[in-house]
Amino acid sequence: MVPQSDGIHTYISIKFPLLNSDGQRYAVCGIATDITERKQAELALQQAKEELEIRVFERTAELEQTVSRLQQEIREREKAEARLRQLFEKSADAILIIDGGVFTDCNQAAIEMMRCLNKEQLLSLHPSRISPLTQPDGRGSFEKAEEMIETALQKGSHRFEWVHRRRDGEDFWVEVLLTAIAVDGKKILHVVWREISDRKVAEIERDRFFNISADMLCIAGLDGYFKRINPAFETTLGYTPEELLAAPFINFIHPEDVDETLAEVSKIGNGSSTLAFENRYRCKDGSYKWLSWTSVPDIQNNLIYATARDISDRKLAEAALAASEAKFRSIVENATDLIYSHTTEGLFTYLAPNFTDILGYDTEEFLGQSFVPLIHPDDLPRCYAFLNRIVATGQKQAGLEFRAKRKDGSWCSMIANTSPIKDTDGNVVGFQGIVRDISEQQAARSFRKIAEKQQQRLVAILEATTDYVGTADANGYSTYINQAGRKMLGLELDEDISTIHCMSLVAPRAIEAIQKAMDIALQEGNWSGENVLLHRNGEEIPVSQVIMVHKSETGEIEFLSTIMRDIRERKQVEVQLQHTQNFLQSVLNTLPVGVVAKEAEELRFVLWNPAAEEVLGLTAEQVLGKNDYDFFPKEQADFFTTKDREVLNSKKVVDIPEEIIRTGTGESRILHTKKTAILDAEGNPQYLLAITEDITERKQAEVALRQSEAQLRQKAFELEQTLQELQRTQAQLLQSEKMSSLGQLVAGVAHEINNPTSFIYGNITHADEYIQDLISLVELYQKHYTNPHPEIIDCIENIELEFLLEDLRKLFNSMKVGADRIQKIVVSLRSFSRIDEAEMKEVNIHDGIDSTLMILSHRLKAQPKRHAIEIIKEYGNLPLVECYAGQLNQVFMNILTNGIDALEEVIGNRSFVNVKAQQKSNYQLPITNYQLPKIQISTSVVEANQVLVQIADNGPGMTKEVQQRLFDPFFTTKPVGSGTGLGMSISYQIIEKHGGQLKCISSPGKGAEFSIFLPIKSS
Repeated sequence: MVPQSDGIHTYISIKFPLLNSDGQRYAVCGIATDITERKQAELALQQAKEELEIRVFERTAELEQTVSRLQQEIREREKAEARLRQLFEKSADAILIIDGGVFTDCNQAAIEMMRCLNKEQLLSLHPSRISPLTQPDGRGSFEKAEEMIETALQKGSHRFEWVHRRRDGEDFWVEVLLTAIAVDGKKILHVVWREISDRKVAEIERDRFFNISADMLCIAGLDGYFKRINPAFETTLGYTPEELLAAPFINFIHPEDVDETLAEVSKIGNGSSTLAFENRYRCKDGSYKWLSWTSVPDIQNNLIYATARDISDRKLAEAALAASEAKFRSIVENATDLIYSHTTEGLFTYLAPNFTDILGYDTEEFLGQSFVPLIHPDDLPRCYAFLNRIVATGQKQAGLEFRAKRKDGSWCSMIANTSPIKDTDGNVVGFQGIVRDISEQQAARSFRKIAEKQQQRLVAILEATTDYVGTADANGYSTYINQAGRKMLGLELDEDISTIHCMSLVAPRAIEAIQKAMDIALQEGNWSGENVLLHRNGEEIPVSQVIMVHKSETGEIEFLSTIMRDIRERKQVEVQLQHTQNFLQSVLNTLPVGVVAKEAEELRFVLWNPAAEEVLGLTAEQVLGKNDYDFFPKEQADFFTTKDREVLNSKKVVDIPEEIIRTGTGESRILHTKKTAILDAEGNPQYLLAITEDITERKQAEVALRQSEAQLRQKAFELEQTLQELQRTQAQLLQSEKMSSLGQLVAGVAHEINNPTSFIYGNITHADEYIQDLISLVELYQKHYTNPHPEIIDCIENIELEFLLEDLRKLFNSMKVGADRIQKIVVSLRSFSRIDEAEMKEVNIHDGIDSTLMILSHRLKAQPKRHAIEIIKEYGNLPLVECYAGQLNQVFMNILTNGIDALEEVIGNRSFVNVKAQQKSNYQLPITNYQLPKIQISTSVVEANQVLVQIADNGPGMTKEVQQRLFDPFFTTKPVGSGTGLGMSISYQIIEKHGGQLKCISSPGKGAEFSIFLPIKSS
């Protein structure tokens, strides 16, 4: 196995020795054959064989499992058929098979039921002869039997009751199950009889009891209808049986009991029985009676068997008792005090419901439990002494105060009055009493003390505040003014204010306004606004004021209160703010740009300065309070609104450099607009501000300037194009002259070399023949004169005759190879020069490429610091192409030269790597970050009249910027003096001249690929 550039190859090697005329081995000959494809084929064949064997094995296993499973199913089916036959024969029910209107099979139970001697006797009977002429309902047996059979055929099965006649003439009842079974494309009937004669006798007895029962007995269906009722229904409710059977039984139930009754019926339908369910049924006279129901379900037949008893009298008695109990319970439960009873051991036997409200416990937590956990440990001795006095005196005791523990862990104060419970002998067997929570009474005393302290604290706060706080009676006379209020009015701190009316404290100019404020406060309960007080020194003091009217539950005025704050400083700020606002309005009116504002909610205009009127042609009166929908079509207004919302949401300044607007006068103007959102303190947009400037004249001047510049640029472009065309023509002439001189030089060199080479090549064959004849003569002498003269032997040894004869053949072979090489070089030089083919002719493209490679072969060979450049040829089957062969060779030369230069450049930038040394040490390891230089040339026919030549290298590649200028004249990436920048430009023009295309695909680090498209026939 040997590694190559395209992978690992497998070779088979045969070696054998070469013998001379004496039979001695003088060399070893080896023959190696590449058998990689055969080995791959053998490996693939072996893998396919193994996969096939695996699949055959798996398929065989699957078939064996399938056969085993089928055999098991057959055995199970035979067992099942045996079991079914055994069940058929051993069944206690009679089973018969009817096929074609006659019995074809039956079991032993059927033979015994019909009292036949054997199966043949029963099968000989016709189905129509085993029934009486009529059934108990009066219908003919034959007619009714046909109906039953038809029902079974349609539904698949049918169950009914029937009267049959035994062979000895006795009639008997059976429950029949007819089942239609499809066999071999036809239907047969599978008949099962179960004798129910005893049950029918019992039903007759039941019906007799059913009719004489005083209770209401019925059979109802789950469909909501009575199926059968006894006479007690008519006696109790007054309806005839027909009336009750004709309507759903839910129609007779009291509306309030309908939902509960339906729920009970649903439970019965699910298999539950009912015991003592009560509801009300309407009687025929319109009254209602209470009925108590007991029922059991018959799920199989969708029936309910039920009995009902009239309990209306009992219900009346229960209602009277419930009313009495409710009255007592209402007294107990609504009492604010806790009623209780307990045994002499202290175990509670009753606790009123408000036990939970008072202490937080559920009554179930302490019923049957001791009261001890509820009593404070320090109070228990007093409680025991209290109960002992009751036992000792046999009289009730009152006024026991103790502390009880609530469920939340807090304690409450209680007072109890307790009486003894005595038995018939007068012995105390328990206690009952009333307990009252007196925690609030005790807390009230503490609260009064706390309230007094809080009132003192509140007065201190009011006296310390800087605002005026005061109260007045219902007539308006002052009852309290805090220190700040007295100071604000110039009153003494200890001055009596009871005679000062609140209106006397108001400045004369504010009297009328404050009287209206008082009217509002009296109606609505409060008023807030501004007022002006009058200081004793005559100074007016502006204040913000709140007036509150305090009324009693009956609506009478108890007193008035007010809070006032000195706003003299705020008024001064408002004056300054008004001055600032006037200044800003003046600035806004004099700005030379339009300023417009919209409120954020509906985007209605709220600001429109004079400059905006001039720019947009609309006055402020025309736009304020309106939005875009009042001036533009809906589609355009929607667009403007969306853009404004985007500005508000972004909270940024949006610059619109140009915007064409039709003004109110119908004139189109170009505006430069900036929009932004004005935010409140929380950062929410409140207004949309737009500043717009008319730039129409400036834009018109810019357009005129651009037009002038465009004309100048067009003239400059035309002059530049002319100059470039002259440069390209000059460069092409220079290159053509250069290539013509080169072609003449190459042709001359080829001619001069060709003459002596032809002489050598023509005579070397004859010289080889002469030498071979001489060698043959020497060998004959050696053969026939085995003992030559000693002088001859010495000469043979001195000249090493055996080596000379062997090496002479090799020498002539090498001379012949060299002559062949020189002749091929001459042919390549003549092909490249094409001095005899200046006209367009049909040529072989491959010859031109090969001749170019021959000329460049010295650059392709290995150099001291780089490896040889590998040439990979992938020639297609090309026809002769009509072209200027010399010019086309020039294109190949330029592209290949540039490719070699690029490869040498990238190799020169890397450190030299001894690949052979690495291959010898470990040929399987790749050389990191290094690729052997190579150029790949491929040709193909791409269309009916077009060929493609592709030349690709694995050099450094090119950037997009270089590719864009690759075919420009004088553009080069080589150092100064290394290139003219004309090669690719001239190549591009040559290919265009031929009617073809020259393209380049490249990217940095991935080499470059040139594609030459040429027409086969010139147009």
